[in-house]
Amino acid sequence: MKTLPFKKANMFTDHKNRIYFSDTEIFDVSYLIMKQTKFSNKLLYFSLKRSQHSSHFTSLKNYCLLSGYSRSVFSLVKFSRIALSRRILEGSMPGFYKSVW
Repeated sequence: MKTLPFKKANMFTDHKNRIYFSDTEIFDVSYLIMKQTKFSNKLLYFSLKRSQHSSHFTSLKNYCLLSGYSRSVFSLVKFSRIALSRRILEGSMPGFYKSVW
């Protein structure tokens, strides 16, 4: 049995959705431009039929790369709050520091 490089199964489906979104993003943008300029209705009909199963970027979820945790993930480094604080305390994240006030 082949093991996946992902921590959780839902990370794998999210990865597939991200790939599908990156493939269809140009098509979706061009469809919106054609719709705004009121291009041919027949062409718009066929393009709409093709894009019915597209995944939207808002349905994609951020996951921590280390732990697979889905809550409080910083989009800059793709680490969860807990994993990021551990890396900062170890000193393995240059440019970050722990602030105390």
